[in-house]
Amino acid sequence: MPATPTKASDVHERTIVPHAFDLGITHFDNANRYGPSHRAAEKFFGRALRKDLAPHRDELILSTKAGNPIGPSPLTDEELALIDRHGVHGRGVRV
Repeated sequence: MPATPTKASDVHERTIVPHAFDLGITHFDNANRYGPSHRAAEKFFGRALRKDLAPHRDELILSTKAGNPIGPSPLTDEELALIDRHGVHGRGVRV
């Protein structure tokens, strides 16, 4: 997906995640460093979840990871509460 969303990338993201779910994929793993720009994957998946998968949230496992210093998370406290599994990367990271 391009760093700057386009109409074509929006159509792509609106189809790929629901299609994966339709094929039986229920665990979606993310990280704040994934994407052509930092946080792009989390933002992309957040849109897909809100627009297409919200009725199926209880069937999904969502995970993300952090630990590399790239700045504050784009996720709100409410959105962070939706994550089922949080992972931490890096040596000496204190939780």
